[in-house]
Amino acid sequence: MLIAAGIALMPAGIKEPAASREDVPVLPLIREKRQAFLILAVLFFLYVGVENGFGQWIASYSKGLGTLTLAIALATPTFFYASLTLGRWLSPALLRILDEIRLVRAGLLLALAGIAGLMLSRYLVGIVLSACIAGLGLSCVYPITIALLAHEFGPGSTKLGSVMFVLSNIGGGLLPWFVGVASNRAGTIRTGLAIPLVGCAAMFGLFLRNWSTSGSAQRAPNAEPA
Repeated sequence: MLIAAGIALMPAGIKEPAASREDVPVLPLIREKRQAFLILAVLFFLYVGVENGFGQWIASYSKGLGTLTLAIALATPTFFYASLTLGRWLSPALLRILDEIRLVRAGLLLALAGIAGLMLSRYLVGIVLSACIAGLGLSCVYPITIALLAHEFGPGSTKLGSVMFVLSNIGGGLLPWFVGVASNRAGTIRTGLAIPLVGCAAMFGLFLRNWSTSGSAQRAPNAEPA
């Protein structure tokens, strides 16, 4: 509502900055950079799936442990999403001292530690600490992935971005469902949480690619869509 009010109060004379509307053919770009396209497609699919698959099942996992009150168990995802938000707020400062790819790799290792820690935790301190670590670790991955898309495909990334964001939404819906299916079959959510753990490890492996960047990811946190 505040944003809508701000837009309504903007002067009528403000014009949208001129932007390049050139029709960039994307198929030649995909053929030329097929490997980068496929890797980025998998990254977009996995990231939102891992974030949702982990964040949406923390409360159920905490509740099932039987060591926390219901109110505390239901509040545990808050720590994950709060640390995720804090990490994205801190990312621009970190990118001043760290290369973006190294930052993502370090973040994914941190996220792996957080997810594994949650799977081994039974009490409030361990759950909260693990959720915070996982959130901080994942915080920079998505914005920098978006920046890599823009760096690799230039003006063509505008069209390719729509495809990537569709893949993100598909992953964000499928992986949490897989967590539930695996948990039901195994009889424990701990088994289901292995899915975001494996997804996080897969993203780390994909980021081991020798990415050629020119600092474009330093603007990534501001480029992320709402």
